Amino acid sequence: MKPTIGYIGLGLMGKPIARNLLRAGYPLVVHNRSPGAMTELATEGMETAASPAELAAAVGGGAIVLCVTDTP
Repeated sequence: MKPTIGYIGLGLMGKPIARNLLRAGYPLVVHNRSPGAMTELATEGMETAASPAELAAAVGGGAIVLCVTDTP
């Protein structure tokens, strides 16, 4: 079983990367300031977290990826 990955930041780069990780078989817990992206990815099988702290608790010993810069 692969470790759970926490992913924070589901914008232009974050959402596609999270999807690729899910396709590779990693369980994901995601968080984003805007809930729409989390809702969309939850329908694809990712768990959502209401805050970064909740995400960290859910991931436990797994990895956490941050993708939080803006587009420019």
